[in-house]
Amino acid sequence: MTTIKFTQLKNNKWICKYCNKKLSSKRNLDKHILNLCKSENKCNKCNKSFKSLQYLNRHMSLCVGILKCNKCNKILCRKQTYLLHISKCNK
Repeated sequence: MTTIKFTQLKNNKWICKYCNKKLSSKRNLDKHILNLCKSENKCNKCNKSFKSLQYLNRHMSLCVGILKCNKCNKILCRKQTYLLHISKCNK
């Protein structure tokens, strides 16, 4: 079962269901959703948004969720980066 990501208006305009942007063609809408719509390309673990699905997929392969440094309150989402930060944090 697929979710509907758009609506076609009577005047041949297409609306993105994620951000309500109006586009002039289905092709432009597909491109918008794949590459530009940040609502679509959001990590479900840490809520970061990405310009493209490719960047999101790369991020998701390493993201473990929100990790917060207790010393400086910096928020990280990769375990390795978090552990490195903790070992060097001076605050």
